[in-house]
Amino acid sequence: LEDLRNKFVETVGNLEEAKRISEERQKQVSALQFEFVELKKQFNEETSILSNKLIDRERQMKILKGEFEALKTNYENSKDEMGRDLHGAMLKVKETEEQKAFLDKILEEARHKAELWKMESAKKDEEIRKIIEQKEQYRIEIEAVKYESEKTKKLLEQVKQRMKSWKKD
Repeated sequence: LEDLRNKFVETVGNLEEAKRISEERQKQVSALQFEFVELKKQFNEETSILSNKLIDRERQMKILKGEFEALKTNYENSKDEMGRDLHGAMLKVKETEEQKAFLDKILEEARHKAELWKMESAKKDEEIRKIIEQKEQYRIEIEAVKYESEKTKKLLEQVKQRMKSWKKD
């Protein structure tokens, strides 16, 4: 009877210890679940912010490309028009010396306009180059977010594995 009593006391002590360990692990699991939810929320917010930035940059890039194309078209049209004007002016030069001075003036203005258009075109080319650089920078940022996302997924997987191992224990 004494031996049975000692075994009973020992068993009760073991049950109390197992209960205490179970409660500690349940608290750890709850804390990890909360941390998991917070990390997932943070990840979703960061992804949303970066996605919106990317969409905004792409929209800005489309607008700039459209403006560039419009300027380029205007430049080409103006160049063609200027070429026609120049041809007409050359015909007039043949007719009289007086018209020659007038045509020289038109030619000089056309050259000046062409230089201005070339400078504007160079500026637009620089803007496009900058846009391309920005796009590359955004691509790098997106890759970094993807990398961070993968790290977070791995961390979440580790948390899940820990939780599974604790449940088994």
